[in-house]
Amino acid sequence: SPMILDWTQGALAEGLRCYRAGEFFAAHEHWEAVWLHAPEPEKTLLQALIQIAAAFRHDLALHSNDYIDTLTRHFVGGHLKVAPEHYCPHVLELMGKPGFEIFEQFEAKFNEATRKAGKEQYLVPYFISAHPGCQTDDAIKLTEYLVQRRWRLRQVQDFVPVPLTLSTAMFVSERDARERSIHIPNGRAEKRLQAALMQYYFGQNAKIIADCLRNSHHNDLLREIQRLHWTSQAGRPIAGWDL
Repeated sequence: SPMILDWTQGALAEGLRCYRAGEFFAAHEHWEAVWLHAPEPEKTLLQALIQIAAAFRHDLALHSNDYIDTLTRHFVGGHLKVAPEHYCPHVLELMGKPGFEIFEQFEAKFNEATRKAGKEQYLVPYFISAHPGCQTDDAIKLTEYLVQRRWRLRQVQDFVPVPLTLSTAMFVSERDARERSIHIPNGRAEKRLQAALMQYYFGQNAKIIADCLRNSHHNDLLREIQRLHWTSQAGRPIAGWDL
C-alpha cells in the first residue's frame, strides 16, 4: 500500500530529525502522538520505529560491528545519546546495568566507526544521581572520572521513584534484591549534592561541592576542579569558583 502521511513536515519530520540526531526519546515522543491515529501501513512502520527509538542499548550494540558501522554512518547526526547511568560497579549492579567497561568498549568502537565513516560525531552520556544504594563516596568517584575526562554532562537525572520497578522497591524497602540493607539518598541536601557533583562545572554548585570535598579530604579533586574553572585569558576564576 502507498504511504499516506507526509514525512516532510510536522511531528513525523521532527521525529525523524531527532532520531538522526541521536535524540531517541524525543523521536519516540513525536512519533507516538501520530502513531495513535495513523492509518496502515504507517501505523505498523511507526510502531517499529518507536520500539527501535526506545530500545537503543550500547551493551547490545557490541554484539554486531556491522550494526555500529551502520548506526554511525547513517543514523547519527552529530551526537548519539547513550546511558551508562553511573560509574561505580555496585551502583550499576543495583540498577541492573552492565559494568562501565562495557560503555568504554562501545565508545571505542563508536569512535573507530565514526573515523572510518569520515564524520565528526560524539557520544552524549546520560547519568542518574541519587539512585538507591548510591552513597556520596560513589558520587565523588563518578566526579573524579568526569573531571579526568573533562566531561561536562548535559544529561543528568535525579532518581525519581516509578511504580512497579525494582529501583522503587529498593527505595521504599531500603534493601536490595537480595534483601541486604542499602543506603537511600532521600534527603534534599544529599540529593542536591549528588546532582551537583555530576555538574561540577556550574558556578552555583561551587560552595556545596567545595564543602563536600574538603570535609571528605578530597582536596586534590577540589584543586583540579578549581583549576579547570580558571580562565586562560585573564587568570581569574570563573564566577562562583572564586572561593
